[in-house]
Amino acid sequence: ISSPVINSVARTITSTKSITSVAWRVRAKDSTGAYSAYRTSPTYTINHNTAPTVTLATPSNNQTLYENDVYIIDGTVIDTNTGDTVTVRYQIGAGTERAIKAYLSTGALETFGKKLTFKGGKLYDGETLIAENLVDGVAHTLKIWATDDKGGTSTIVERTFYVVPNRAPLLTVNAPVISG
Repeated sequence: ISSPVINSVARTITSTKSITSVAWRVRAKDSTGAYSAYRTSPTYTINHNTAPTVTLATPSNNQTLYENDVYIIDGTVIDTNTGDTVTVRYQIGAGTERAIKAYLSTGALETFGKKLTFKGGKLYDGETLIAENLVDGVAHTLKIWATDDKGGTSTIVERTFYVVPNRAPLLTVNAPVISG
């Protein structure tokens, strides 16, 4: 008894958006040339969606923020699927995910930006608290990504940054020296 020969062939399914499902029909052939009956696979849904792509222009890692410094989140996003609703999001550490921009894709490059202010050991978007308890000497992480309404998610782009919170000044008064 000889083992069956399995021929695998890579197939490009289709880029025709009107075709939304696919099933395969296969049969086996043994060493004597005899064929088996055809077998049909389950039907699979074809997702023609392409995930958005994010490029971050925010300065490279290890930026240090001092009291009242502005942390600028700046970049571009593209979703080649015209008509998709795209949302660019960001997150500081394990904090709340927040939206920077939402738009209807035209297939063109879109810019996005956000300015966060570092005050009193916290990051603010205007008056809205974004991240608190940012500790001096610890690397903090900014994550940026985009999603579309068809389930596409870009690669997460990360930057690390450090903070130096404002410290109360120290005043030392020496014991008075009385003379004369």
